[in-house]
Amino acid sequence: MNQQSLPGDEFEETPLDLIKKLGAILVDVDKDIKEKEETLSQVKAKRKQIAEVMLPELMEDIDIESLTLADGTKITLSKFYNAKIPEAHWGDAVEWLESKNHDGIIKSGFTVALSKGQAELGQAAKAALRELGIPVIVKDSIHPSTLRAFVKEQLEQGEDIPKEMFGVYEGKRVTFK
Repeated sequence: MNQQSLPGDEFEETPLDLIKKLGAILVDVDKDIKEKEETLSQVKAKRKQIAEVMLPELMEDIDIESLTLADGTKITLSKFYNAKIPEAHWGDAVEWLESKNHDGIIKSGFTVALSKGQAELGQAAKAALRELGIPVIVKDSIHPSTLRAFVKEQLEQGEDIPKEMFGVYEGKRVTFK
């Protein structure tokens, strides 16, 4: 980062001089932040490659699930799942969940802006607002952790779920304790 003098170092600066000086400092700080974020992103990608590809492949090759290092750190190989339903597949995913009686993981929500003291109105908001002619936007969702747990449970029980529809990613990774 470019080391510039801080405001107040000179006695005869005008507010416009200070604005220019602080603006230049801010530009340098923003550049520094961007560079550090790019570096962090590269380091995270390297870590992911080692933890989710290289070590799991090596450990599977020699058929071990855990290993204790000389310093006592334990490396454990475990399976993990990620899932995120792509927007384009949302309707199909909901239909599939309903057909398999798993629609309990779908949550419906709506937002109503109420002034302080109108909590009673919120008790029956959805029905009451529609009756009053106030538009209500209902948004169905599945919490990411709930979806991940559901996918894990189904796959580990040998159930066949449409992986593309649910954006399923299966992998193995090592953890250190």
